[in-house]
Amino acid sequence: MKETPEAFRLIVKRVRERSATPLFRNMVSYRYWVVATNFGPEWSPQQVLGWHQLRGHFENFFKELKNGVGMEYMPTGDLHANAVFFRVGVLAYNLFVGFRRDLLPDSSQSWSLRTVRWKLLSMAGKIVRHARTIVLKLAVDDGSLEFLSRIRGQCQELFGSA
Repeated sequence: MKETPEAFRLIVKRVRERSATPLFRNMVSYRYWVVATNFGPEWSPQQVLGWHQLRGHFENFFKELKNGVGMEYMPTGDLHANAVFFRVGVLAYNLFVGFRRDLLPDSSQSWSLRTVRWKLLSMAGKIVRHARTIVLKLAVDDGSLEFLSRIRGQCQELFGSA
């Protein structure tokens, strides 16, 4: 910001905090947040802070994309190979978002990719072949089995049964 020739506003938010320990109960301290912006005077400080906090909300999406798909580190030093890796990761994340939106119940809409992977894929199971049939036996409770059956049924409705 020291290189910019344009002026900018500083908005300072001050929040009063009381000590949680009984010994310092009467001591008051303040916590400050500072936002530098180039928004004009038509934006109130509350509007600027609200917009800025939305940016933090989108940072959570980027974190989910990076950590949920395993893109913490680029695999090579080649720019083009890393670009392909990143695009495949974004595609996988977008498919997950569509899966979550269309197939998971409302109570699961806030689940991260890691949580969905843990809930759906990290369960003990055993494949048993007997009398010309193949059966997957899962070591799960009735609630988890109902959850999996509902998702399977919705997948069959959406994509047709195989």
